[in-house]
Amino acid sequence: MKPAKHYLPGVACIVTLCAISGCAGSKSVPMMPTPVMFQGGRVNVFDIVPENQRSNELDVLYVTERSAGGHADNRKYGNGMGKELRFGESTVQFGDDNLTWPQLVDASLAQNRKQSIGVKLTRAKELGVFPPNAKFDDPSAPLPLDEKAFADEINSQLALARQPEVSIYVHGFKIDFQEGVAVAGQLKHFLGRRQVVIAYAWPCRQGLIDYPADIGRAEASAPNLARLIEFVAAHTKAQHINVLGYSAGATLVVDGFQTLRERHKDLDDNAVREKFRIGNVILAAADVDLKTFVKEQLESMTDVAQFVEITVSKNDAALGMAQQMHRVSRLGRPNVKELSRDQIEQLAAQTKLYAVDVTDVKGPQNEGGGMAGHGYWYANPWVSSDILTTLIWQLPPDQRGLVRVPGKYVWTFPKDYPDRVHTFVTEQVRLLRDKSVAPASQPTKTTSTEVP
Repeated sequence: MKPAKHYLPGVACIVTLCAISGCAGSKSVPMMPTPVMFQGGRVNVFDIVPENQRSNELDVLYVTERSAGGHADNRKYGNGMGKELRFGESTVQFGDDNLTWPQLVDASLAQNRKQSIGVKLTRAKELGVFPPNAKFDDPSAPLPLDEKAFADEINSQLALARQPEVSIYVHGFKIDFQEGVAVAGQLKHFLGRRQVVIAYAWPCRQGLIDYPADIGRAEASAPNLARLIEFVAAHTKAQHINVLGYSAGATLVVDGFQTLRERHKDLDDNAVREKFRIGNVILAAADVDLKTFVKEQLESMTDVAQFVEITVSKNDAALGMAQQMHRVSRLGRPNVKELSRDQIEQLAAQTKLYAVDVTDVKGPQNEGGGMAGHGYWYANPWVSSDILTTLIWQLPPDQRGLVRVPGKYVWTFPKDYPDRVHTFVTEQVRLLRDKSVAPASQPTKTTSTEVP
């Protein structure tokens, strides 16, 4: 059972926090800083993008419980919450109509861009709706036409992808539909447009005072995330399904995996992993109750996923405020003193959980960038590089340039991280060119869990 929520004393804290952090939704978002592994063109994943995808536009699939209006070919989504999970295909545009592919590539590789590039949603085409309580346990079961159209679209994109994987992005609090999809579009772009990306645009609102109720919305959306994973696993050819949950979106992800495991509790760990093909699950700046995660949710996630990674920062002011509101520390800013010795030993026994401390990483979260130290996965070129390499290559921290903090079960970024990640990615891109397929390096198990 989850702990009782004590919201009212902390509402003022959240209002203050968001006022200083600028965590507002908008119809156009600035293009994220170039990940450090790409800066200066040291590694160029864009020169292996197929010719027919070399455009300042790209397609991003989406799912949402948001209220819908307008024609299905050009849907508009509001802040209302329905029980159905709607799905479709969107178009995301980088810059204005005149931005060329070479100009976009130059900007995507530049350490310091000559000008800001906006990213926006230009159209959302709804393909259909998953009815409440839909089940997808039987891959051979016929699908309704709209669900088949969605599966066909995923498979069509997978067939064209160099790496036939699906990555699901679950955004944080106070984000509207347009911004959530636009950020997912950037994720797809900086993945080298080599994966299928699905934006999970859960129906949070944009009012500061809505935070407590919107956490409830995230929790209520969790069964639909489990349903989406079941659908993709049963009806598409995805080799892996990866999930990136950010901030309050991590609440949805953690609860969703707990729901998924409970629905399939008759399967042992190996069977459930084979059935759902979950790769990496990343919880970035997770607004998740630390003690509840360790006690009730961690096992469900590690049962299903290949790896579970959390990013943590002592400088995350947003999670500091959330801690005051919830009266317990958050997973993305943990206070391990809240855990019992048994719980700490439980974490230490895990071989599939990693924690990456970004507190001292050079970059925006220490210089007032991002969201008061909260938006580092997107704003910090070192952190975004690590998340991208994690999603692409399914590798543990020691194989992608990070180092273990002496005396602690946690990983971090060494001073020479840019050179380390450049060496690693250069070799992987060479293999990709040579084989014309993703390298698919196999992860190795470690003997200790990386937790703070």
